[in-house]
Amino acid sequence: MLTDPRYDEWFRLRDFELDRFVKEHTFEENVACLLFFLGSQGGYRETTAAFAVSKSWTVELIGIFLARIQAAFEAKGRIPGVVGAIDESLVENNRSDDFEGYFCRKMHPALIVQAVVNDKMQFMSTEIRPGSWSDQNAWRASALGSRIDNYLPTGTHFLGDADYAICPAIMTPFVGNTGECLTRKQLLYNYQHSRSRIAVECSFGLWKGRFRIVKCRLNTKSVEKAVDIVAATIVLHIILMDMKDDTSFEDEVAEWKRGFF
Repeated sequence: MLTDPRYDEWFRLRDFELDRFVKEHTFEENVACLLFFLGSQGGYRETTAAFAVSKSWTVELIGIFLARIQAAFEAKGRIPGVVGAIDESLVENNRSDDFEGYFCRKMHPALIVQAVVNDKMQFMSTEIRPGSWSDQNAWRASALGSRIDNYLPTGTHFLGDADYAICPAIMTPFVGNTGECLTRKQLLYNYQHSRSRIAVECSFGLWKGRFRIVKCRLNTKSVEKAVDIVAATIVLHIILMDMKDDTSFEDEVAEWKRGFF
């Protein structure tokens, strides 16, 4: 920090006067900016234009948000740079008139819900697609996946299962070829990977435990109505999670964990 005489001599400006030129943003502005960034597809540029703020401030704000998630994931799984876990879950539906493309790998009509969650098992991004879509196709077509460079800072990534293709945005586990054993380091990485990625499995367990209508076959032949039902339960689940609803769904979470391991 320069002393007052140097400010006066060099810049004709006192150090305390600098505060007048630094705009402090309110808590409400911080939250609004963060929510807009997470809910839009335009990245930093669209957010800065919408709120008339600088890109550097927006980057710093989002960085703080992601740094907290990253620290929590690293503390659990010891894998650096993780800012979310991604996976899909099936929601079974009655056969509709327009059923083509909706039959999943289990040979029944369904929708798939692709979700990215944080360390607190909260949905950060969701997509609803036909049941026949693979994890990778759903990711590529999603609003998040198609513009991921606008969202993820360099060096950060999500954790996904082996159904996703490894890329800078998604880290997947090692898969041994036929007759080939994984090394000790690869097995350790897979273990730490699963410890962190289980957050998304638990998220699906909480969601389906709270809204059991999506745990069984949806009794509607309209794809549009089925999508509306699923989307409504997701939105309500997010709201209740944010409100810290204390309803216990330990049985559902335990069931998903057993299926995961």
